Amino acid sequence: MWNLTLSAIAVAFCVVGGGAALGACDHVPVNVRVNTPSPDVSVRASDNVAAVGMVNGYDGYGNPAGWHVTGLASSRPKYQVQVSGLQRPGCFRPTEVVVDVGFSGPIEVTISSRYFLGSCEYESIRSHEFRHVDIMRKSVTAYRDEMAAVVASSVATLSEYTFTLPDAQRRILDHIQMSTRSVFDKMMRMSVEQNAALDTPENYRREQAVCSNW
Repeated sequence: MWNLTLSAIAVAFCVVGGGAALGACDHVPVNVRVNTPSPDVSVRASDNVAAVGMVNGYDGYGNPAGWHVTGLASSRPKYQVQVSGLQRPGCFRPTEVVVDVGFSGPIEVTISSRYFLGSCEYESIRSHEFRHVDIMRKSVTAYRDEMAAVVASSVATLSEYTFTLPDAQRRILDHIQMSTRSVFDKMMRMSVEQNAALDTPENYRREQAVCSNW
């Protein structure tokens, strides 16, 4: 399971000098790009998958009583905003906003070292965890276009104001945080619901029935 939080935001500002043809606070078109690069996946073995999960913030989600954790997919979400703009006396205008939504580093799949590579049990666990990986990926990409539209709408409202660069940093970050919160809620809800549908006792029993050496 994973969550995206608004606290995972880094903002970089690039100030570009403007031409004389533009007035001090004339409207400047804003280009918005939202990147959702596909993350790499690393697979490793551990003799204590539950302990690995605790280190990565796993709280027992989807682990019914009496069941042991044999596999885990964990990730570190990333939401980074880069803003370029025009700075003139008393006025800053954003011209480009680039949002990177995804993961910091690879998604890590951990499988119990009790099961050797190629065994029925190992492949069953691996298949299950890679379904979680797909959920993580899709919960980001599913809302890429909506994220771009929301960010563009939010940043466009800033063109009505006159403010200096320090104010621009605060205003742009606050606007993007507030406007994208609902999109993140949808991402998290999609991830939670689909992970929950996968991590059920009934599904665990079906997967366990395929192999005999648990």
